[in-house]
Amino acid sequence: MNFKKNGFTLFEILLVIFLIAIVFSIVLPFSINVYLNYKASLKAQKIMIFIGELRRKSFLYSKSYEIHSKDGELIVNNKPIYFKNVFIKVFSPIIFYKNGATNGGEIYITVNNIKFILKILSPTGDLILEKAG
Repeated sequence: MNFKKNGFTLFEILLVIFLIAIVFSIVLPFSINVYLNYKASLKAQKIMIFIGELRRKSFLYSKSYEIHSKDGELIVNNKPIYFKNVFIKVFSPIIFYKNGATNGGEIYITVNNIKFILKILSPTGDLILEKAG
């Protein structure tokens, strides 16, 4: 009898499924870590954008802003600004003067145990966001 072989054997299918499972077990943890870092950096960038807006407003509207932190929240002119699931620490007050200049400083941001440092350069108020550690 002549039998034609059409399709794959059960062993071949199981071998391919096993190889795909191995690839996923290696790639998936790395991908999840990249995704969590991405989400954390987005939250840190939102804070950077907020600080950039304060700098712009201080220049455009001749208004001073004092930035510090208390209990993990950002305080601007004695008003708390809440960012969800973010811990913020400012060791020395940062002031944006009426002309847009600043005394500079650093804001330490922690999002899901991922740490960032937002550096505010004096006197121009340029912003640099770096991942800490």
